[in-house]
Amino acid sequence: MLGTLSPSAATATIFGWGIELIYLGFIIGYELLQESVQRSGQFMASLFKTLAWVIVFFNGYTDYTYGSLG
Repeated sequence: MLGTLSPSAATATIFGWGIELIYLGFIIGYELLQESVQRSGQFMASLFKTLAWVIVFFNGYTDYTYGSLG
């Protein structure tokens, strides 16, 4: 936020916060997100479901490995 991170740390921070925001959207508004993606077509809906679950498992894995859960 203050611009004191190295480029690699800034990239990791942005990636981490992006994963957390997608995870938050998955938890809070899964039905709303699914409905809006489903209008685009069946392929996009199945891709959304698959990627959303991959992100949830990736988030759990990183929380367990690097966070306080492990």
